[in-house]
Amino acid sequence: MKSLTTSSQVFYISFLFICGTTLFSSCSKHAKKVKGNYVGTLSINDTVMSNNANINIAELEDNVISVSSNYFNTYFVEIDKNRYFNSITYYSVEDNETIEVNNHGNIILIHKQDGEEFVFIGDLN
Repeated sequence: MKSLTTSSQVFYISFLFICGTTLFSSCSKHAKKVKGNYVGTLSINDTVMSNNANINIAELEDNVISVSSNYFNTYFVEIDKNRYFNSITYYSVEDNETIEVNNHGNIILIHKQDGEEFVFIGDLN
């Protein structure tokens, strides 16, 4: 069995280091892609409260966002992403929360809090 030369060893070690660094740095940062102020229609228990409501999404961690509004308490939710042909959608991975934001800035949010259901449909402002 032939042993590797020093230059071959350096090459393989460098190659593994670059691959590892690339893999580590390509970790998903979904929260950064959906943060912003969204404006749209907000309903509470099927009653339209505002056609010009604001929902603010802030980045907490790479895959965790904060959702806030004047209509409900601020809460945190973990998100992930799906790719559908040319479109990317970010969604909640939690069973009790529905949030979908596509790469065009459209949002659908269904949130339940204190016995009320909040439905928000809007766009990135």
